[in-house]
Amino acid sequence: MKAAISESDRRRKKQTAFNAAHGITPQTIVKSIPSEGMELGDLEGIPPNNIPALVVELETEMNAAVETLDFEKAIILRDKIQELEKRMKAK
Repeated sequence: MKAAISESDRRRKKQTAFNAAHGITPQTIVKSIPSEGMELGDLEGIPPNNIPALVVELETEMNAAVETLDFEKAIILRDKIQELEKRMKAK
């Protein structure tokens, strides 16, 4: 553990010296979180007779997201599909 801490300290000192020599001020990365369109709460207003068609549409969109390796979008779509399927079973 001591070796790891001393190595971290050594690297931190080296990075600080480099930053000072090159006039670099470290800054926190700020990224916006993209909105994924319809939220799960928005599913409440969907008429029950439209749910099956919407599930098929969302599954197609989810599969396309997986094909393009956009797994975050695919997970959001999967959650929407599961919520809609719960509503269909609750009828």
